[in-house]
Amino acid sequence: MSKTRVDDFDQAICRGTHSDVETPCPHLVDGQDETGRAVVDRLARLETNALETVTGAEQFKCEHCGCPLANLEKVNLAPDACPRLQTHDKQER
Repeated sequence: MSKTRVDDFDQAICRGTHSDVETPCPHLVDGQDETGRAVVDRLARLETNALETVTGAEQFKCEHCGCPLANLEKVNLAPDACPRLQTHDKQER
């Protein structure tokens, strides 16, 4: 799945805890859930397990691309099909 560089990918926008949104994104899934992307799902499960162990916090991923939100936030990328793309990308272009 294609991704778009954004100004500030914030997991809180996906989780529904950001001031600009009222509910969690409908494409937010648990880090262990299957998204139909076999290889990505296996890698994401390994990564979210490691992050949960280190941080003690539940990890989530995007149903569109299968990527852990922590990764998307780190590289400031959002899936092209993200319904909250404009919220992740506040910078004027």
